[in-house]
Amino acid sequence: MSASGRPAQSSENLARDGADVPLPAPKIRRNDAETLRQEIVAKLAYSIGKDPIVAQNHDWLFATILAVRDRIIDSWMSSTREAYRAERKRVYYLSLEFLIGRLFREALTNLGLTEAVRAALKELAVDLDAISELEPDAALGNGGLGRRMVGRTRRRRTGCPSATPGSSSGARRTTRSALAARSR
Repeated sequence: MSASGRPAQSSENLARDGADVPLPAPKIRRNDAETLRQEIVAKLAYSIGKDPIVAQNHDWLFATILAVRDRIIDSWMSSTREAYRAERKRVYYLSLEFLIGRLFREALTNLGLTEAVRAALKELAVDLDAISELEPDAALGNGGLGRRMVGRTRRRRTGCPSATPGSSSGARRTTRSALAARSR
C-alpha cells in the first residue's frame, strides 16, 4: 500500500504507462533568431526579474542559459519517455574525477544554436562572446584544497600529527601510520 492508500505500483509500471503522473508534452520550439530573442527577453523579465533597459551582461547570460536549457529539457524528456515506453535499459555513470568546466557554449554548439543565439542577442545589443566569458567554471581547481582536506581528515581520524597541512607526503605518512596502527 502506498501512503495514499492505493495499492503500490512497481516503478516498472509507472515508467511504462506513466498514468499516475500526467506530464506535459515537450514543446516543439523554433530555433530561429526571432523566436530565441523573444524567449530570452521573456526569461529575462519573468525568470530573472529584470527589465531589458537595466539588465547587465550576467542577467543576459542567465536569461539566455534558461532559454537554451528549455530546449535541452524538451529533448531530454522526449528521449527519456521513449526509453521508458520501449523498456530500454539505462546505464548510469558517476565519476567524481570529472571536471565539467563551462557548458553554455558547448550546449549551443551541440544544439546547433550558436549563430541563431548570436543573432538574437545582437538584436538586443548584447555580445554572445562577452556574456559567455561570464559563465562560472564548474571545475574544482587544481586539487590542492582537496589534498589538504584529505590530510586533515586522516589526521583527525587516526590522531597522527606527523602530516603537515597541504603536504601530499604528509598525507602518505598519515596513511602509512594508520595502516601500521591497524596491523598491530
